Amino acid sequence: MPKPLLPLVDVHCPGARAILDEAPAHVAHASATPRQLEDSLLRGISPWHQTGDFAQDLTLAAQNHGGGSEQAWESALAGHGFVGGWKREWSLGDPQFTHDSLMEQVFEFSTAEGARDFQRSLTEATCGSSQDLFTVPGIPGAVGMRFVFEESGPDRVSDQVSFVVDKRRFVLVLGEPGGEPDRQQLFHLARQAYDNATRPGNLCRVLPGAFAEMAAFARSASRDPIADLSEVIVSDAPLGFDLRMQRKDRLVAGPRVTRGYEREWDVEGNASLTEHVAQHRTVKSALARLRSTSTNMCNGSDSVTMLHEIPGSLMFTSIQDNTLARMVLFARGTRTYEITYYGGVTDVPLEHLEAFAASAHERAR
Repeated sequence: MPKPLLPLVDVHCPGARAILDEAPAHVAHASATPRQLEDSLLRGISPWHQTGDFAQDLTLAAQNHGGGSEQAWESALAGHGFVGGWKREWSLGDPQFTHDSLMEQVFEFSTAEGARDFQRSLTEATCGSSQDLFTVPGIPGAVGMRFVFEESGPDRVSDQVSFVVDKRRFVLVLGEPGGEPDRQQLFHLARQAYDNATRPGNLCRVLPGAFAEMAAFARSASRDPIADLSEVIVSDAPLGFDLRMQRKDRLVAGPRVTRGYEREWDVEGNASLTEHVAQHRTVKSALARLRSTSTNMCNGSDSVTMLHEIPGSLMFTSIQDNTLARMVLFARGTRTYEITYYGGVTDVPLEHLEAFAASAHERAR
C-alpha cells in the first residue's frame, strides 16, 4: 500500500469514515457498456462555458492538488492501480478574472477494489483540512467536503463531491471566490453525474446488445391490438405545458403499421414535448421500426443511453446552441412509443423530462 498523502488530522474524519464504512452496502455498478472516459457526465449546464477538456496520464493526474507532493500522488495512484483519467473545467464570466469554477474529474483503476481503496485513502488524507463534511442526497456513499483556499484576492471556497462506481472514482468541485458555492446546484450536478456514471455509455457502439434487451421487453408485453390508443399515452398536461394538439391517424409508415396516436404540448412556443404511439401488426415489425429509427438517430446524437426508469429503452440526446433535443424510444408488445422534447436547455430540468418519460411508460402496455 502507498503511504498516506498527508498526515491525518481528526476533525471531520470520523464522519467521513462513517460514510465510507457505509458505502460497501450501496456499491454502485456501471453498465456492462460503460461510458468512455472522455464522455462528460454533465450535459446542458449553460451558462457555464468550458475552459479545459483533457486526458490525464499518471504524471498529469498527480499535478495541481491542494496537498501532498506530486511524487506522493504518483505513488498513491500507481499503488492503487491507476489506469488513466480525464478532467474537464468550466467557468462563469471572463476566465482572465476571478470567477466561479466547476471541475469534473474521473480516475480509472485496474480493479474496483483499487478505486474504493484510493477513495478511502484520499478522503482520510484530506478530511482533516476540510471546513465542512456533508452527505449527498440520492448518492449513497458519496463524500462531500468543503475547502477554503487562500488567494491573492478573495479566498476561494470550494465544495467537493466524490463517489466510486466500479473501477472509477468521480469528483465534482464547485468553487466560488469570496462566497459560498450553491450546494443545491452541486447536488443537482452530482446526481446527474452519478446517474450517467451508472448508465450505459454511447450505445451506438453496441446497438445489437441494446436491441436484444429492447426485444425482450417488447415480447413480454401483450400483443393484442388496443382499440383506443389514447388510453396508453399521457393525457395530463406535463410540467406546466399546454396541450397544443392531439390526433389519431393511419400512419404513412407502410402496411405494417395499422394506426397511431399522438399528443403534443408546448410552453409559449419556446419548447415542445410530444408523445407518439404506433400500433404495428406484429412485434417483429415494431422492433424493425425501433431499429431503423435508432440507427438513424445514433450518428446525429451527442449521447445515447438507457433510462433506468424504462427497461429496454434508448434515449438520444443532442445539444447545439443551447437547444436540447431528446428522444426516448421503447416498444411494448406490438406498439412503439416515441417521446420527444425540443427546446432550451434550461427551460425544463432534465430530471422532469425523465419523470415524464417514466409516467408514459407506466401507461404503456
